[in-house]
Amino acid sequence: MRNYAELAKEGTIEALTKIEMFEYLDDLRNEGITNMYGAVPYLESDMDCDKQFARDILTEWMNTYDRYSVWDYWEDYFISMNMN
Repeated sequence: MRNYAELAKEGTIEALTKIEMFEYLDDLRNEGITNMYGAVPYLESDMDCDKQFARDILTEWMNTYDRYSVWDYWEDYFISMNMN
């Protein structure tokens, strides 16, 4: 397993690495294993990175979500059910 924290410190972390970590977080979220605010220890353990790097990646991943996306989902659902 690659040590993502070391790659980041060296300045050699690639976009692919970030995508891999974001996909890991997506999987963690979809499986319902933990509340995502508690995902840092999972990143540390499974992705072999230190706490600060895990926090930074988690924060960046969280910032990719549009805070209104849940409402958009329900709006689409109600429109599809002709309940608007």
